[in-house]
Amino acid sequence: MAISILMLEFKGFTRMTTQMAYDMESTGITPERIRASGISIVQEVISRAKKVSPPTNSSHIGGDTWAFEFQTLEEAVTFGWMLLRTFLGLATNQAVFFLKPSLALNMGRPKWQDGRFLDDTSIETYQVADKGRPYHFYVLGEAIGPLSDIQWVRFAPPPKNLSCKAEVRILDWQSMVPPNAPRTEAPPDIHLPSLLLDNEVLYANTPAEAVQNIIRQQSRAHSVISFGGPVPYDIPMYREYLNATFSMLRSGYPCQWTVLSYLPVFEARYSFAWLEICRWLSSNWPQSFAFAAFIIPGDQPRPFSFHIYDDEVIHIGLRSFSPQRGAPTMNSAIMFRNGRIASRFREEFMENWRRIGPLDKEKYERISSQFSCLTQEEKEEILTAVREFQEDPS
Repeated sequence: MAISILMLEFKGFTRMTTQMAYDMESTGITPERIRASGISIVQEVISRAKKVSPPTNSSHIGGDTWAFEFQTLEEAVTFGWMLLRTFLGLATNQAVFFLKPSLALNMGRPKWQDGRFLDDTSIETYQVADKGRPYHFYVLGEAIGPLSDIQWVRFAPPPKNLSCKAEVRILDWQSMVPPNAPRTEAPPDIHLPSLLLDNEVLYANTPAEAVQNIIRQQSRAHSVISFGGPVPYDIPMYREYLNATFSMLRSGYPCQWTVLSYLPVFEARYSFAWLEICRWLSSNWPQSFAFAAFIIPGDQPRPFSFHIYDDEVIHIGLRSFSPQRGAPTMNSAIMFRNGRIASRFREEFMENWRRIGPLDKEKYERISSQFSCLTQEEKEEILTAVREFQEDPS
């Protein structure tokens, strides 16, 4: 079955970032840093477009090329329209001039291996995007006819000086408005500097900064693997994190959370509350949220916590003893991107998950019985607070 193939290519990306960093070594601004900032912006724009028209598959190929697959041409054109519209807004309103996108759309049966195209259709589509001009939306071959039948699609005059075996047309995307296009749009939420370079470390000096990094990274991820202790729901910055997670789940954003938590007995209040919160999440969103937990006694050292985003980015919490809580708590964090290291963390996580197993009724009763230090009145008080939080996390 033929599907829609959309290629996103950026014109002069490597050359321009090198030129922009010329003679800037003393400031720490390098071509890699500019390239990293550019990729961060692109990922934010792509994440924004996915909310309007989500692809069935997507891949970042090399430094300046992205590939997307869609079930229908209309979904692909809507996605591409959102991309170009947002990039144009960044250029005209926020002076992001060095990102110059070119799009090419085709239909076929794509074949991929190790980030490379293996089929002729995908290769040809990529070549057109690579040869194309900035802010042009090209349509190739079999995709032209069906798009001509879509009422809101507009074509521009045929391109000149663009050699290709297949017929090529250009969409007049600036005169088009997809039916499901958002009527009002806020500027993209761009946060720079951002973690992007392989092996680069982003250090958070405070717990509040670390939590904000987690929220931002999670907002664009489609897979979150989390290992750590209970989240203190009554502390504002952690409440904001939980609120952001709840919002993503309620909105239906395509992300899967896999959470494995250790529950310290000596932090019975937070451990019991976290157990109830995650049990509720896994019960209400079983297809998106999976939860497992185990008890650690008071004299056992706490393992370090970490998150893995899309099997690529790792966030590691750093702790120090908190006199207020009487226990170690996150006071800073490091985050870095490295697929190989993330893979090792993920393998270790999955092995522990396999041994412990997801929470069920029997495990829940066994774990909750460990918090005997809490009176029934204290448990009821915690459950009431958790219920109120679930109803209104803000």
